Amino acid sequence: MRRIIAIAAFAVLVTGAGTNAALADWAIAFGQTGSTAWAYGTAWNYTNAADARKKALDNCRQKGKNCKIVAEEAGQCGALAIGSTDNAWGWSKGETRRVAAQSALDTCNKYSGADCEVQDSFCDD
Repeated sequence: MRRIIAIAAFAVLVTGAGTNAALADWAIAFGQTGSTAWAYGTAWNYTNAADARKKALDNCRQKGKNCKIVAEEAGQCGALAIGSTDNAWGWSKGETRRVAAQSALDTCNKYSGADCEVQDSFCDD
């Protein structure tokens, strides 16, 4: 009997049965706060894309209007950078938070005078 229990316990550990699935979906929403200012919302570690999109849109709409999903992904890090003096912005995904943030800055700075700053970066747990 103990052998059966031990085998069953091992099977649960190996297969992950009985544990929560990894929270792996994220989204970035983008909109406006005025004619030249941006609103954004992010959401990560959601069990499905629909919930991540809804939360990102809700977060964006708390800050502005005309919010739309501009990025979504699963299982990677993400980042958003926004320019402080113009309408430049950029997002990216990457294997690490640092890679995603640098790529988002690079994308934003292509459209800006290098005044972009990372507003948010995150990784799925």
